[in-house]
Amino acid sequence: MTTTVTSAAVTVADIPHLDPVPAFTVLDERSPEGVPLIQLPSGHKVMHLTRYADVHKVLTDPASGRTETNVEDGPSFLPTVMPKELLLNLDAPHHARVRGFVSADYSAAGTERLRPVLDRVVDEGIARLRSAGSPDLFTDLVDRVPITVNAHFLGVPIEDVPYFRPSARIVQIASHEDVPDLVEHFYRVYGYVQDLVTGDRPVVPGGLIDRFRADRDRAEPPMDDAELTGIFFGSLLGADQNVVSVLTKSLYALLSAPALWRRLADDPGIAPRLAEELIRLIPLGTISAFPRIAGRICRRPRGSCRRAAWSTRTPSPPTGTPRRSRSR
Repeated sequence: MTTTVTSAAVTVADIPHLDPVPAFTVLDERSPEGVPLIQLPSGHKVMHLTRYADVHKVLTDPASGRTETNVEDGPSFLPTVMPKELLLNLDAPHHARVRGFVSADYSAAGTERLRPVLDRVVDEGIARLRSAGSPDLFTDLVDRVPITVNAHFLGVPIEDVPYFRPSARIVQIASHEDVPDLVEHFYRVYGYVQDLVTGDRPVVPGGLIDRFRADRDRAEPPMDDAELTGIFFGSLLGADQNVVSVLTKSLYALLSAPALWRRLADDPGIAPRLAEELIRLIPLGTISAFPRIAGRICRRPRGSCRRAAWSTRTPSPPTGTPRRSRSR
């Protein structure tokens, strides 16, 4: 018996509207180092790095930091100042301390224990699709998977989801059009997470919030309530809305490229590798990344150094409180 597997040569250019309109403006200018410049919504001109080696160098350089950008009138994609306790806003050595505290549970091995929960949620979604008179792939399956698994992971009561999730989506979008509304929804979500951490709201025993509260002394110095709130606030938003975005765009990419869909249907064994490739290529949102201040930028010709603001292409979830924009 001969099995024929459909060939599928698909590029990102074959998927219509895959790339959103960026939140930044590309400038016809370069820095003295020859790096392309962009203008952020805050009005700042910054260098824009896109090569993997360059991005990796900036993100791993202790002299490159987030703290000085997360201030009123700092270079930003957002109309807001974000909570300084969020892991993605911390610089060395504080970043290493918090990351060390959470890394085991957020590692591939740590999240592997969620596989039975994920399998159950997906099976339930498929059953809903098959039994529905008018099935909806997004409503019946895609939209439910991340929030259900994340709630189990964190120990968030599933009955609380209708209270915080609509606001979480608004905070994640972080629109410049109605900042007061953004701030109102931000405080609803942030206050909700704060209540979970302080015990003013109940959590599910054995979830990550429950365990981290009990194990806070493992860090040196011990993790305080504000730091735990920052961890779980980012996790509540990112592990839900970011995953919804990537899942939806991945399915859209497959449906927009019938040859790729048929290739997957003919050879389901490629699913893990295909998923990795889709995640690598799918744009998470309209921003490029949160800017950083580089403590040293070496000029290519002479090797002299100066300070500058960088933006790198590694998308992250926006959140926060109000910021006034000012051009510089």
